Amino acid sequence: MPRFLRAGAEGCSRGAQPEPCGGGEGVPRCTVGVTPGGRLVAVKVHRVGRTSFRGTRRVRVYVADKRHTSWLYQSRLAARSEFEALNILWKAGVAVPEPLDWNRHVVVTGYVEGVELSEVPELEDPKGVLDRVLVEVEKAFKAGVVHGDLSEYNVLVTEGEGVVLIDWPQWFSSTHPQAELYLRRDVENVASFFRRKYGVEVDPEALAEEFLRRVRG
Repeated sequence: MPRFLRAGAEGCSRGAQPEPCGGGEGVPRCTVGVTPGGRLVAVKVHRVGRTSFRGTRRVRVYVADKRHTSWLYQSRLAARSEFEALNILWKAGVAVPEPLDWNRHVVVTGYVEGVELSEVPELEDPKGVLDRVLVEVEKAFKAGVVHGDLSEYNVLVTEGEGVVLIDWPQWFSSTHPQAELYLRRDVENVASFFRRKYGVEVDPEALAEEFLRRVRG
């Protein structure tokens, strides 16, 4: 393992037990590490559950053509896929964690000080936050990437109600035959959350249709 990731793993062992990145079986585990230079980093360990393996294999694009992969190999593919997406997005100026390194089933990124959208007690400007999320989704699409599983659980709200989009292992290329289907679902999921929790007056389906017309150019 490269020195950088080894340092991240050591940071993992020095701190508390890594917390799940979201809910359910097979979700990655995350913790904060420190590089030899003193930089805070996020260490994300992909661990696809054995019992969930068959189901996740059917829907995850990074194993679409591999029928006999093990759960451990799938975890490694998830890490590689996420790191690839983050590299594309970071270079395109999309608000994502800075990708630093990956090895096996571990991804290391720059640490982001933020709170998961689902856990934010209150927002001063919910409509503004929704708009900022959609701006990043559009930038990602123009960079060739569709999240594919966007919701309130993988948006971080930062100081000043900025946003950072996280959790990209299941991403789709914008040229994928189902890209628009997943893009529509991403937009509808996020819009539905803001309507449900904050009473933002928005029609998720109409918003998704308008969004698709815009990104199609």
